[in-house]
Amino acid sequence: MSTRSWVIGLCLLAPLSLPAQNVLKNSSFNTDAIGWATSQNTIWETAEDHHGNADDPAGGSLRISTSVVDFAEQCVTVSPLKEYVIDAWIETDPNPQFAPCTGANWSFEVVFWDDSECSANPLAFLAEAHTSGDAITDGWIEKTLIGQAPMTAGSAQVKLASTCSLRNGVATYYVDDITLQSDAIFASDFEVPPPVIHPQQPPTP
Repeated sequence: MSTRSWVIGLCLLAPLSLPAQNVLKNSSFNTDAIGWATSQNTIWETAEDHHGNADDPAGGSLRISTSVVDFAEQCVTVSPLKEYVIDAWIETDPNPQFAPCTGANWSFEVVFWDDSECSANPLAFLAEAHTSGDAITDGWIEKTLIGQAPMTAGSAQVKLASTCSLRNGVATYYVDDITLQSDAIFASDFEVPPPVIHPQQPPTP
């Protein structure tokens, strides 16, 4: 076999490196909130829009506004024991209401389930939360969660919520450009500390 043929053979045998696919539907909220289950005070609007990349046309975002608790969530299929990266852009209300909630907070979580519809048994969850007492930069901020789907996982529920724990006003946050995709980098030889996964069901609003 010639050297040229040997090189061609290696190229054909080499695995293709494909970009990870975002399994969430309508994650950029360019025209509406279709694909997401939302509570009464969670709406799509054009007032705020995070431009994640050049391919994302001008559109809108999801506004989660509440005097108690409101949310948006979506259930997607996942593969057991696969590493996932969940990324979201969140913005505190740049134009607070006349009576803003002094105990406002948002939460961003992913719950892994043992069926394909996020309805049977919750296995584990990843979560991050922000309260009004924490320092927060004005404008859009990026939040990322990394974790491995449990051995029997069949689906994952991505949920973002806004809460006014003191019930003394209105808590409003915007969310945009949310992605959930398998992480080829962290699943390979690149080592990172494992995330803390709590084997319990998160509180239900």
